[in-house]
Amino acid sequence: MKKVIKGQILFVLEDDNELMAAALDSDLDEENKEMNRDLIQEHEKIIRKVEAGEELTALDLQLIHDANEIHLNDQENVAEHHEQAVMLDEWLRAQKARQKPAFDDKGRCLECGSKVSFADVTDTLVFVGEEIVKRHDGDITNRNCVKCNHPEQYPEYEGYDG
Repeated sequence: MKKVIKGQILFVLEDDNELMAAALDSDLDEENKEMNRDLIQEHEKIIRKVEAGEELTALDLQLIHDANEIHLNDQENVAEHHEQAVMLDEWLRAQKARQKPAFDDKGRCLECGSKVSFADVTDTLVFVGEEIVKRHDGDITNRNCVKCNHPEQYPEYEGYDG
């Protein structure tokens, strides 16, 4: 991983953590505060992986992408990170292309043959003040074989492969 990419990953995760930590002292409801705490912990795990040079999962890449998005959309380059955000976005796309889920046309994992998989779906809600004015149903952001990627949870779903 190039030094500039590593630096941008660390920057966007730490920057996002600062924003979420600040929101913990706001009037945010308890459920959203808990989500922020969980996401901060996930970011910290990714930061440790990046610093140790470990391989990143599809979920790690998605979380990095989400944290990078604010800087990617900053056309005015306010914090002078837009150019690095564009480079990181291109790098993320290349990494995700390499890590595409490997399922056949019947939904079986090409690695182990299991039919059981988890899929992450992201919905987008448009708020005006506190009112939701539009909802865009989510797209699948990643799909992972449970047997290969979450072996500790597989026994709970193993019967579906029978």
